[in-house]
Amino acid sequence: MKPNFRNILSGLFSILLFISLPGCGGGDESGINPDVDVDALTAQLDSTDEAVVIEALGNLWQAEDRLLPTLPKLIELLKHKNPEVRQLASYNIYVLGEDAKAAIEPIKELVKTERDTNARLQHANTWNSIDPDNATPLGQN
Repeated sequence: MKPNFRNILSGLFSILLFISLPGCGGGDESGINPDVDVDALTAQLDSTDEAVVIEALGNLWQAEDRLLPTLPKLIELLKHKNPEVRQLASYNIYVLGEDAKAAIEPIKELVKTERDTNARLQHANTWNSIDPDNATPLGQN
């Protein structure tokens, strides 16, 4: 896949999101943190306390190579009432890239229906990460 403006813009947005995520730091230069307890963070995703869910999502992505088993829960969180939860769930799916094909339909729907601008941009970037050959232009319905 040759680089184009959409892919470059998607990458830049992801870097900005990475910088702003709570709990960033630790791990190696790649951002992967081998000390992330995926099981504990996944259990926290069921919390009724939104702050706990947001913190868990803000740290879970660092387990990049161990993230795939959480995909069903991440897809479920795309329906959450809080747009920040939806955005962070989408970011974790973004990290999975093409391995997250099961999430493409809910992500496509959110690109069309999401009211929160930041979350909507993340959903568009996630779509581009999952299916780069059929990606959506950012900001379009």
